[in-house]
Amino acid sequence: MRTRRWLGIVFLFCFSWAAMGAGQDLDSLLDSVPENQTPVETIAPGSPGQVVTPGVTGTDSTSRLNELVAALKKYWEDIFQAVPGQDIWTNLPGQIPGPGGTGTTGPGDSEVTTPPPVGTVPPNPVSGDDLAAQAERIMAAIRAQGEVPGKGKGDSEGAEDIPGFPLWFGKLQNLLCGCRKWSADHEAGRAMLKQYADQWAAQNLPQPTFHSLTHFFGFLGCAENNDFAIASYEVRNKLPQLSVKRSGMMGGCAGAVDWCAWASNYCFITPIREAKFQTPEGNNWANNTKYFPIINRGDPGFELKPGDYISNGSHAMTIVQDRGDRILVVSGNAGGGAEDKSNVVRLEERRSSDVILVKKFSPLPLATIQANGNDLAWLKTWGLAK
Repeated sequence: MRTRRWLGIVFLFCFSWAAMGAGQDLDSLLDSVPENQTPVETIAPGSPGQVVTPGVTGTDSTSRLNELVAALKKYWEDIFQAVPGQDIWTNLPGQIPGPGGTGTTGPGDSEVTTPPPVGTVPPNPVSGDDLAAQAERIMAAIRAQGEVPGKGKGDSEGAEDIPGFPLWFGKLQNLLCGCRKWSADHEAGRAMLKQYADQWAAQNLPQPTFHSLTHFFGFLGCAENNDFAIASYEVRNKLPQLSVKRSGMMGGCAGAVDWCAWASNYCFITPIREAKFQTPEGNNWANNTKYFPIINRGDPGFELKPGDYISNGSHAMTIVQDRGDRILVVSGNAGGGAEDKSNVVRLEERRSSDVILVKKFSPLPLATIQANGNDLAWLKTWGLAK
């Protein structure tokens, strides 16, 4: 009875963890366990009297179930340092205070920060110097946990310098992109990146800021190499499910490949759905050229506007600002992770001459949809519903 109870808990946890369409399912979570975990061996096809079931061994259904139970039990223990059936919260060495809570910092956390309440950011500093000092304190706390900046190669250079942004912004972004852990300090650093990017956009871009940009900014510093750690951080601190942004929500789980296109589509679609509008065509709506024409370089109408989806032939990005011969972009599956091909969500500058096509998302900001939200015929012309 007890076995069935905790096995059910594990299954519910794994499936609910990936409740969003681009998240990880049970198979991908089990496939992306840390290196010190041993996956269960797969049965060789054609073995007498055995059914080929990936991830399960044994000669009958009982032994296969036992092997699966053992693998899930180890997976649970590695995440929570607790045996299934025990109270995972009281079993932890210490709890980081969540929104409105109290407690002690957990393993690997400093006393510098506590998790900011969901949906909020640290208070605005008085001056740029104060902001830089705050960033340096956060980076020092993260480095004290053994973390180092990301240097891995990927679909972008992952350069630290971002013209028009303070030096601390690029340094903090690089550090978070290289992280393999996630603590209160990491989360405060990520909140600081979003806060500054939102403020920069409010001062430098047409207003209101295009909705996919503000959504993307919440993922800055997320990476394949810290996706698992962020998910565990959320659960350890009893934060609302899927309230802490991680790259796995947009396809960037450990070992993922080529998730840049979905990342840009995801950040365009998600705020629209969160505003209670429906896309009857599902995720493919963002690829319907009836609504969002694709224009190649050199063709009439080729221009780069904030919020547009662009590609250089190997990497998809979202335009933040056209700077003439340079462009400011944000993207998933960008370079600069902990190692080569452990890619990240990053804000960076690129050459505009590299862009070969643009998919025109910019004519449909969320503000325009909301302004016409009661006009069902208008919504239908854009493939939307209420």
